[in-house]
Amino acid sequence: MGASRPFLSSAGPRSGGDGSHRLAGAPARLAAFLIALAMAVGSAGLWVATPLVGLWVGSRVQAGTGSVGTALLAAFASAIATAVLLALLLARLDRAYRALRDGRSALERMLVASAAIAVTGFTIWFLGFAGPGPLLAPR
Repeated sequence: MGASRPFLSSAGPRSGGDGSHRLAGAPARLAAFLIALAMAVGSAGLWVATPLVGLWVGSRVQAGTGSVGTALLAAFASAIATAVLLALLLARLDRAYRALRDGRSALERMLVASAAIAVTGFTIWFLGFAGPGPLLAPR
């Protein structure tokens, strides 16, 4: 195994006591970077993909049934399902990242940062472009 996969280390501080092998050196840093990039995209997806999937599913149900209530229920259920699936994927990516980075996690920071960006973006859109609505509009 050592000759065909030189980036695997079977000894040293990165080797698990249970006989498992971990990436070492530059390949580990590259793998950790790619996993962190996937977590960043997934974190943003929680704020972008989840509502878009819900709206798309709701619009398809509305077009097919003509029922607003059924469309809202389908949109809500699909948004929850999308969020849960993304959260499970992010948790799995975080476990892989922690295995490469000696137990350090980046997921919490990414989720907080993506939430802050989403709230800031929504606030700018709402107040700057969409308008506050009829109750707060100037008369």
